Amino acid sequence: MNKLRTKMLLGAFLIVLAATSAHAEALQTAADGWSSWEVATVAGAPAWCCFDYTGGKARAKACELDRDRYSYGGSGENDASGSARIYALHRGGKLHKLRALDSSCPVSTTTPAHDLGRIAADTSVAWLSARMTPRSALSDELLAAMALHDGDLAGAKLRQYALPPTATDTREQALFWLGQVRGAASAGFLAEQMRVAVEPEIRRHAGFALSQSDAPNRSAALIAQGRDDADPEVRGQAWFWLAQTGDPQAEAAITAALAEEGSEDVREQQIFALSQLPEERAVQALIAVVGDRAMSHSLRKRALFWLGQSDSELAHRYLDSLLAEG
Repeated sequence: MNKLRTKMLLGAFLIVLAATSAHAEALQTAADGWSSWEVATVAGAPAWCCFDYTGGKARAKACELDRDRYSYGGSGENDASGSARIYALHRGGKLHKLRALDSSCPVSTTTPAHDLGRIAADTSVAWLSARMTPRSALSDELLAAMALHDGDLAGAKLRQYALPPTATDTREQALFWLGQVRGAASAGFLAEQMRVAVEPEIRRHAGFALSQSDAPNRSAALIAQGRDDADPEVRGQAWFWLAQTGDPQAEAAITAALAEEGSEDVREQQIFALSQLPEERAVQALIAVVGDRAMSHSLRKRALFWLGQSDSELAHRYLDSLLAEG
């Protein structure tokens, strides 16, 4: 009985292996027209689909694959299925369009898509990666699709494309998807790029990508970048993204840095960053700057300006009190 059971299991494994190989081969020789295949997604991957927004509610609708303009979107009301479906349109033997959607997302096309079945995530990533070199007009779509895939290869490929000699705009997109879809696993890499990337725009984009993630180190990395980066624009943006996270330590870190910052432009960015905190915290932080006579006159005026843009009752009362004092 044990031998029979072993043979049956081996037979089932060989059938699955043969099917997987056949699907992978079909992927390499996809005919013209739409083809699609299913892959396992990384934990926490978004459920990308198309939506109608009516009455403040998002309702899923069929994605029209033949449309030239579209965006990646999700809704908090729909749960990811744990798998994605990749749609590829070939013309003249070349990849013409690519779209990655949650497997539960309905689609419509002018011609039916040929279903290649379930394909191993690494096999799919390798196929997508092969279409990245040399740089393709579909690079952004290829990177977004890779980001959804389960397994280590997808993350490794995104990190590869985030480094030289890849073109700068492709590197920025790779960093973005690392933060958006694989933030916790990519936190160390993103923080490293914030420090060591030669190009200021890459350091700045790495900070943005990390700020958009759920990584536990994001605030510490942004504070370090805001204090230490050699480029004033990078420092200013780091404080802005820190404020956008809403982290409880943001106002204390920004206010402390105000006294140490040597660039007037960055100091103005820091004041603006304070205005981007959650409303009551923003108002309290700006009031503290206005009332701090150790601050320069220009910074206190800038803080007063942003207070005037607030709809907070606390801000209104404070401004009234200043007017009453003359």
